[in-house]
Amino acid sequence: MAYVDGGATPLQCSQALGLGREMNLGLAFQYGPDAAALSDVRLTLTDEFGQTVLDLDSAGPLVFAQLEPGRYRARASVRGVWLRREVQIVGDERQQVVLTFPASAAPLIGRGAVWPCRP
Repeated sequence: MAYVDGGATPLQCSQALGLGREMNLGLAFQYGPDAAALSDVRLTLTDEFGQTVLDLDSAGPLVFAQLEPGRYRARASVRGVWLRREVQIVGDERQQVVLTFPASAAPLIGRGAVWPCRP
Protein backbone atom coordinates (compact mmCIF):
# COMPACT_ATOMS: atom_id res chain seq x y z
CA MET A 1 0.00 0.00 0.00
CA ALA A 2 1.34 3.42 -0.94
CA TYR A 3 1.45 6.16 1.68
CA VAL A 4 3.05 9.53 2.38
CA ASP A 5 3.89 10.76 5.88
CA GLY A 6 5.28 14.19 6.74
CA GLY A 7 4.61 17.89 6.87
CA ALA A 8 6.49 18.86 10.04
CA THR A 9 7.87 22.01 8.38
CA PRO A 10 6.26 24.31 5.78
CA LEU A 11 8.50 22.81 3.05
CA GLN A 12 7.65 19.23 4.08
CA CYS A 13 3.98 20.23 4.22
CA SER A 14 4.10 21.41 0.63
CA GLN A 15 5.90 18.23 -0.46
CA ALA A 16 3.48 15.93 1.39
CA LEU A 17 0.47 17.72 -0.06
CA GLY A 18 1.90 17.36 -3.56
CA LEU A 19 2.72 13.66 -3.18
CA GLY A 20 -0.55 12.83 -1.42
CA ARG A 21 -2.81 14.70 -3.82
CA GLU A 22 -3.85 11.59 -5.74
CA MET A 23 -4.34 9.29 -2.72
CA ASN A 24 -7.83 8.50 -1.48
CA LEU A 25 -7.26 9.04 2.26
CA GLY A 26 -5.86 12.15 3.89
CA LEU A 27 -5.26 12.35 7.65
CA ALA A 28 -4.20 15.49 9.52
CA PHE A 29 -3.16 15.66 13.18
CA GLN A 30 -3.48 18.86 15.17
CA TYR A 31 -3.92 19.99 18.76
CA GLY A 32 -5.30 22.80 20.87
CA PRO A 33 -7.53 25.77 20.12
CA ASP A 34 -5.13 27.12 17.46
CA ALA A 35 -5.15 23.82 15.54
CA ALA A 36 -1.35 23.59 15.68
CA ALA A 37 0.22 20.90 13.52
CA LEU A 38 1.07 17.78 15.53
CA SER A 39 3.68 15.17 14.67
CA ASP A 40 5.11 12.15 16.51
CA VAL A 41 1.66 10.57 16.46
CA ARG A 42 1.32 6.79 16.86
CA LEU A 43 -1.04 5.72 14.05
CA THR A 44 -2.60 2.36 13.31
CA LEU A 45 -4.99 1.88 10.41
CA THR A 46 -6.96 -1.38 10.29
CA ASP A 47 -9.41 -2.75 7.75
CA GLU A 48 -12.93 -3.99 8.47
CA PHE A 49 -11.54 -7.44 9.36
CA GLY A 50 -9.16 -6.03 11.98
CA GLN A 51 -6.06 -6.51 9.83
CA THR A 52 -3.44 -3.78 10.18
CA VAL A 53 -2.82 -2.05 6.86
CA LEU A 54 -0.62 0.80 8.14
CA ASP A 55 1.29 1.10 11.42
CA LEU A 56 3.48 4.17 12.06
CA ASP A 57 5.31 4.97 15.30
CA SER A 58 5.89 8.65 14.56
CA ALA A 59 3.45 10.03 12.00
CA GLY A 60 2.25 13.42 10.99
CA PRO A 61 1.19 16.01 10.90
CA LEU A 62 -0.05 14.70 7.53
CA VAL A 63 -0.52 11.13 6.34
CA PHE A 64 -1.92 10.14 2.96
CA ALA A 65 -2.69 6.58 1.87
CA GLN A 66 -4.03 4.80 -1.19
CA LEU A 67 -6.50 2.19 0.06
CA GLU A 68 -8.74 -0.42 -1.48
CA PRO A 69 -12.47 0.33 -1.17
CA GLY A 70 -13.82 -0.69 2.24
CA ARG A 71 -14.22 0.35 5.86
CA TYR A 72 -11.22 1.30 7.97
CA ARG A 73 -10.50 2.41 11.53
CA ALA A 74 -7.80 4.96 12.29
CA ARG A 75 -6.41 4.90 15.85
CA ALA A 76 -4.01 7.67 16.80
CA SER A 77 -2.20 8.32 20.07
CA VAL A 78 -0.07 11.11 21.51
CA ARG A 79 1.17 11.19 25.12
CA GLY A 80 -1.46 8.65 26.18
CA VAL A 81 -4.41 10.40 24.50
CA TRP A 82 -6.20 8.15 21.98
CA LEU A 83 -8.51 9.22 19.16
CA ARG A 84 -10.42 6.88 16.84
CA ARG A 85 -12.18 7.52 13.55
CA GLU A 86 -14.06 5.26 11.17
CA VAL A 87 -13.65 5.95 7.48
CA GLN A 88 -15.18 4.36 4.40
CA ILE A 89 -13.35 4.39 1.08
CA VAL A 90 -15.67 4.24 -1.93
CA GLY A 91 -13.95 3.92 -5.29
CA ASP A 92 -11.51 6.76 -5.90
CA GLU A 93 -13.48 9.23 -3.75
CA ARG A 94 -11.10 11.05 -1.44
CA GLN A 95 -11.76 11.00 2.31
CA GLN A 96 -10.34 13.67 4.60
CA VAL A 97 -9.98 13.05 8.35
CA VAL A 98 -8.75 15.67 10.81
CA LEU A 99 -7.90 14.40 14.29
CA THR A 100 -7.77 17.20 16.84
CA PHE A 101 -6.10 16.32 20.11
CA PRO A 102 -6.57 18.33 23.30
CA ALA A 103 -3.85 20.80 24.26
CA SER A 104 -2.57 18.28 26.82
CA ALA A 105 -1.27 16.19 23.91
CA ALA A 106 1.06 18.99 22.83
CA PRO A 107 4.78 18.29 22.62
CA LEU A 108 6.68 19.08 25.80
CA ILE A 109 9.36 20.99 23.90
CA GLY A 110 8.67 23.35 21.03
CA ARG A 111 4.90 23.15 21.47
CA GLY A 112 4.45 22.59 17.72
CA ALA A 113 4.03 25.12 14.97
CA VAL A 114 0.95 26.83 13.61
CA TRP A 115 0.62 27.11 9.84
CA PRO A 116 -2.21 26.41 7.41
CA CYS A 117 -1.12 22.92 6.37
CA ARG A 118 -4.31 21.00 5.64
CA PRO A 119 -5.05 18.07 3.33
